[in-house]
Amino acid sequence: MDQPPVPPAPTEQGEPVALSPPLLHAMLEASHCGLVLLDDMARVIYWNPWVVRTSGVALEEARGRRLGEIFPESAGGRLHQAVEESLITGLPAILSPRLNPHPLPLRAYAPDGRGERLFTLMMIKALPVEGGARRTMIQILDISNSVARERQLREQARELRAQAEAIGRLADHDNLTGLANRRLLSELFFKARSRAKRSGRPLAALYLDLDHFKPINDLFGHRIGDLMLVEMAERMKACLRGSDCVARIGGDEFVVLLESLHHEEDAVIGAQKLREAVGAVCRIEGKTLQVGVSIGVALYPRDGEELEMLLRQADAAMYRVKQSGKNGVALTTREEGGWPPFG
Repeated sequence: MDQPPVPPAPTEQGEPVALSPPLLHAMLEASHCGLVLLDDMARVIYWNPWVVRTSGVALEEARGRRLGEIFPESAGGRLHQAVEESLITGLPAILSPRLNPHPLPLRAYAPDGRGERLFTLMMIKALPVEGGARRTMIQILDISNSVARERQLREQARELRAQAEAIGRLADHDNLTGLANRRLLSELFFKARSRAKRSGRPLAALYLDLDHFKPINDLFGHRIGDLMLVEMAERMKACLRGSDCVARIGGDEFVVLLESLHHEEDAVIGAQKLREAVGAVCRIEGKTLQVGVSIGVALYPRDGEELEMLLRQADAAMYRVKQSGKNGVALTTREEGGWPPFG
């Protein structure tokens, strides 16, 4: 085997001694990283026992052959290019597992040859020898544990983000229906009001209270009542545009914000669609059920500029619907008495 010049090594007394070939060979054989030496045609001259163990290819079988012949799947890959460039330029190169996770099909040692594939960091360096020829040395470090740890940390980070999102959702959404809660409703109203100011179009706040819901709870139990609420929430969402929103603010009470209305009458039309959707018959666990809904409608900026003011106005209008026979829609104004309900 061709050997590069070996500089003398200092003794304990500081006097240099030459490292003998047997000692160098013993060091290479005992190394815990891979060492490969290639000739100027990129053919294998030597590799140490670490490479033998992880590749499953004996040195005698590899000697005189190119890496691409020994490992066809690596032929023409980044390792091949790095070796060629090193032979031509004499400059070192590093292959990171981030871009090249498996330049060679090396595996953790296992008697049955089916160990896990290794993630390796490879350092390629040209070694000048006498006569102007070049040799290329490849050092191979197994960093599988580091890669596994990095993956574990990334997975933990993803889990923490997911948990944070879930916690945030619990803080902003109703646990049963998944609708916005009062806290999120306030934020959504603030943004909707800003858009309404810029566009000059009215914004409607609808206060909805289910009719005849309590008897269902009393007769069939809270489980059926909860399923009914979930069904009503889905029906309400199906009636709305992407810019609108619906929130659950109480047991059977909901608020809907309708944005970008062309006319105030559009709020009544939207409320009537909600009333019809909620009032349709539904079947839950084999039971035929039906509720109605009383809806009060308040308009921004006509009836107020703050959400609480609009909800008080809409609640008053909704209450008039209840007194007038339920299952209807009513607009409200600041004037005493408001508008009559729409059946």
